[in-house]
Amino acid sequence: MNTQFHEPFDDLFSILPQDKNCVGGLTIATILVADDNQTDIFLLARALSPVITGCRFVTAADGLEAEELLQKMAAEGDLALPAVIFSDINMPRRSGFQLLQWVKRQPNFARIPVVMISDFMNPVHREKAFALGAIACLPKPPEPAEAQRLTRKLLRNFQAGRARSDASELPEHSTSGEWYERPRMKKILLADDDPGVRETLGRVLESEHYQVIFAENGNEAAGKSVSGQPDMVLLDLNMPDRDGWSAFRFMHAVHPLLPVIVITARPNQYQQAEQLGVDALMEKPLNLGVLLKAIDALLSETEPERMRRLTSPDFHTAYLNDRAQSSATPWNR
Repeated sequence: MNTQFHEPFDDLFSILPQDKNCVGGLTIATILVADDNQTDIFLLARALSPVITGCRFVTAADGLEAEELLQKMAAEGDLALPAVIFSDINMPRRSGFQLLQWVKRQPNFARIPVVMISDFMNPVHREKAFALGAIACLPKPPEPAEAQRLTRKLLRNFQAGRARSDASELPEHSTSGEWYERPRMKKILLADDDPGVRETLGRVLESEHYQVIFAENGNEAAGKSVSGQPDMVLLDLNMPDRDGWSAFRFMHAVHPLLPVIVITARPNQYQQAEQLGVDALMEKPLNLGVLLKAIDALLSETEPERMRRLTSPDFHTAYLNDRAQSSATPWNR
């Protein structure tokens, strides 16, 4: 690839480590930085220098130039794409937010992690950045230890062939508050043998910013309740190989605090649900508004709150019918 440092950044080689990790002249990864302030680019490079040995550090003066560079990299193949993009917010011609939005809309680039950097990273900017798909936000100048920790993790993902914008791959949130991690998406296991339900309900859940994993039968549901590490399960009852009640008993034995909402077209199942300790039951056709409120309420519970509710002598399975309201559910009483 012919892209190199933009002048006068050739002298960055004086602060960056030698490319001792390069093999056969190849760099281990490319880092793209979009910023119109040369001093800020220098400070970022210096902060990251201990962890970017062997990386190519490419710069763009604004969002439009960054888009042009990405297109040139894509023409050279997927291996030429950057492992991570750092972008300032306020830039001429095209802002960092516009760049971020463009990147996430391009199939070739959507999975590249984007970190927003700004000298006035307020809560409004952070919320907008995360809504557009940023993986994290850093202040200017970045605190070296936090910037290095974030970048090291992203580079490891890239080297393992897993460069992605999945917040669950990030290290834990900084206790110093110097950088802000995108909140981890809650993961929901949707187990239903009806492909129409999986597609429709899955799309609704993803639009609500949940990560969704799917199971087509009871055996798959039981297995993914362990391997997929979901935060919640939406469980159909009429499934092949293993019905929903059998799958629930397995889940409850392995992870008794895992929230489960049974969704079923099978009538007269409430008594069984309450005997087994199911959190909630909804009969099909689904009322999506009521279901989403119940999901939000259950996922908002802390583990101690959930344990107290499930072990209370007053425990009841919530029956989510058309008239149910979140304020009337057992977990909000």
